[in-house]
Amino acid sequence: MKKILKILLILIIIIQLLCACSSNKNNNNTYSAAIGNVCFSAENANLCFALSKNRSIVLEKDDVMTDLYDYSYSDDFYGMQNPYIYQDKLYYITSSSNNTMCIASIDVNDIKQSDILTPEKDNISAFTVFENTIYYYAYQNGESAIYSFNLKTNKEKLILSTDDLLYNFFVSADCIIFGNAKYDLNKKQLDNLSTELNDKSIYGLGIINDIYYCGYKNIDTLKEEIYSINLKNNICTSICELPIGYNIAPRLYDNKILYVVTNESDSQYLLLGYYDLNTNEEKIAFDKTSDTYYYSKLHDYMDNYDSFYYDGNFYMWYPETIVKIGNKNEEKIFGISSYNTDDGYIGHKESWLTYEEYLNEMNI
Repeated sequence: MKKILKILLILIIIIQLLCACSSNKNNNNTYSAAIGNVCFSAENANLCFALSKNRSIVLEKDDVMTDLYDYSYSDDFYGMQNPYIYQDKLYYITSSSNNTMCIASIDVNDIKQSDILTPEKDNISAFTVFENTIYYYAYQNGESAIYSFNLKTNKEKLILSTDDLLYNFFVSADCIIFGNAKYDLNKKQLDNLSTELNDKSIYGLGIINDIYYCGYKNIDTLKEEIYSINLKNNICTSICELPIGYNIAPRLYDNKILYVVTNESDSQYLLLGYYDLNTNEEKIAFDKTSDTYYYSKLHDYMDNYDSFYYDGNFYMWYPETIVKIGNKNEEKIFGISSYNTDDGYIGHKESWLTYEEYLNEMNI
């Protein structure tokens, strides 16, 4: 009987070990994305978006909007760009009075004056936060490089110097991926991902389940060529071709590759399209070409295009306004709404307005 129990116990241990090995083998790496020139970010029911390229960020939390400008401005630092929400902090790039840049943060649950985190650089283009470390692509003293800044020790480290112009890069526990390259953080070794893409200037879009989505802007065909690379075996696959839009690159959110197309000679034309990776179909989220359609400028200092998908809603950020499109194609516009206060005065607050409410507030 003891022998039988002993054999059963050994079998149970073997099965557990096999299951553990199988589980570890199939686990996908977790990557954090550093997206350059981005205007939106969201996590844990917190949404934020830039009001301009380098002025302020609005935080939407529990259906309340807060303009964070007053919490970010000081005698030494000003401006907020490239918002990124990670856990309970909103991180962003700010500028100093010395015309340098650094990364700061604000606690979204306890909004107070922002904290300056990283050392100043001549320029910072993109960054992300992974575990307890900020990774950022910066230009300093004539050299471009990816740096890390440990939030526990407050120490900066130069990770990789590069001559490549990086818009986006992606960080995991053991590597950094950008363009058509992978940098091993342990071996300190840089390798190409796919030989098929060696002759193209590749930009990254995002990583889903160890599949790296990337693209190439083909000026001859006026198409964005979209590819996928399996990070486990480096097999490259052509996914689709999309129109070249006004983003620096398309955006990848929730299995959707988004792009914005407009016409500088016709302010009444605007299209937000996307490629659905689940159905392998190209679709249109928002298309306005009517002669009667018009937006008055809400913030004439906006000078960029961006798109975003979060919690069932599409968002667009472009020079004339910020638009939110719901599941039923319900359109909302970011604006300032008026209301009557308890003491009989007129108050104002940031809100999502219907088109009719927006026109009314603008007295159109």
